[in-house]
Amino acid sequence: MYNFKTHIFIITLLLVEAFVYAQNPVYENMSDVSALPDVEFYDITEDNQNYIWLAANKGLYRYNGKNYKHFSHPKQRGNSVFQLKFDTENQLWCNNVYGQLFYVENDSLNLFYDANKLVKGQLANFEILENSIRLFTVIGIFDIDKSTKQVTEVFKGMCITNAKDNSSNYTFIINHEGDLERHRLYKFDSNSNIKILEITSSNRIQSPKIFAFKTLFFLRTKVLMKMSFIK
Repeated sequence: MYNFKTHIFIITLLLVEAFVYAQNPVYENMSDVSALPDVEFYDITEDNQNYIWLAANKGLYRYNGKNYKHFSHPKQRGNSVFQLKFDTENQLWCNNVYGQLFYVENDSLNLFYDANKLVKGQLANFEILENSIRLFTVIGIFDIDKSTKQVTEVFKGMCITNAKDNSSNYTFIINHEGDLERHRLYKFDSNSNIKILEITSSNRIQSPKIFAFKTLFFLRTKVLMKMSFIK
């Protein structure tokens, strides 16, 4: 779960033309080729046709090495988009703070689903599964069927942060059991979930961050650090 106010970052964009000459890579600044379309960028990625995609404050842009093409949708709320991700068919997806999920098809931006009631004004992380889009929100985890758009609740709880490694997603969730507040780390696969860790503390866990690798994960907070090997 991303917080819009604290997790926006500005990145310096470079177009890299990588070739080996005396073992020194050559970098070309994109702004030297053409004027950048914005000053705030939240994500950048490259597709299999070597187009550069930019998630910016003013919207989604595609760079072909010379010019920028802007993508928008008539029902889009706000201009900013975040979290550029490709599915297995190299189709680009992104979202915004209003819970709208978009994908690019036929050279246009399409609205997949409006999850405004689920995200509660927060920028929610999402994951692309085979048959659905999984959304991690402040009220729980939901799967949105790609064909029917039917929403299924996968898990209840406040998703604070998560990280993905291969087919697994590690999510730090706050569960409420009566008057008790439980801080737990779960491992989610496409059809199952396992509780990996539970933190018992009289203090509220602050600013947790997960880093996932092939055989282990790290959970970093302001009060402690945990490391565990995943079997």
